[in-house]
Amino acid sequence: MISSEKLKFVVCLVLVMSVVPIISVADETDSIRVDVPRENALHPGMWALMFQIDEDIVPRPFDGMSIAAKYHMSRKSALRLGLSFGFSANDDTVDDRTVEDDTIRWDDSGNGTRNSQSAMLEVLYVRYPWPDSYINAFWGVGPYVSFNRYESEVTRNNPNYWRVDDYSRRYAIGLKGILGVEWFASKRISFHAEYQANFQYRWGFNESTRISIDADGIKSEDYRKTTTDYWSFYANEMLFGISLYF
Repeated sequence: MISSEKLKFVVCLVLVMSVVPIISVADETDSIRVDVPRENALHPGMWALMFQIDEDIVPRPFDGMSIAAKYHMSRKSALRLGLSFGFSANDDTVDDRTVEDDTIRWDDSGNGTRNSQSAMLEVLYVRYPWPDSYINAFWGVGPYVSFNRYESEVTRNNPNYWRVDDYSRRYAIGLKGILGVEWFASKRISFHAEYQANFQYRWGFNESTRISIDADGIKSEDYRKTTTDYWSFYANEMLFGISLYF
């Protein structure tokens, strides 16, 4: 299996070897200009599906999204949409009993239910300053929102009865910035790499209720609620991907 470091090296090497033969240094500012325009799909009305490539080289929707797509409004501007959603639910049962000489020595039984839902939406404005370049630099910025919900109920008899109910919600709203390059292997297939930075505000709460009944039938109940509320800034490691235009 190719490691992530090797994959990054291979991608960077391909990009460098592709651009070196056709670039030249020009004018008094020593800026790099591209001599030969490159045919690509950076045209108004074009759509692209974006996939991420990691060390296992198995494409999946870009940046952890369920759907990642891009729409070009012009040669130099595009809108990028990321949508993520998730759902899980499971039930489990415990039935652990030890019997010796027709006498129950240990009885541990119970059940649990757990379910969660999550969703995230981001919309980025992406700018291509030089759409005719052999390698296309781009930057982008835009907002995102996310939501997570979790709920569980667990009951046990071992031999005392107890039940724990947990319920939590998490929210986030933030601003994402991206900076990267894109290289077209053909008119409708491109490889790209980018860095991301995120500034976000997160908040939420968690409620937990524990009910227990001991061997003497005495019932006790404990309720706790915690809240979170904070700002954060973080940058992701470089992401590599492939886009299919249509």
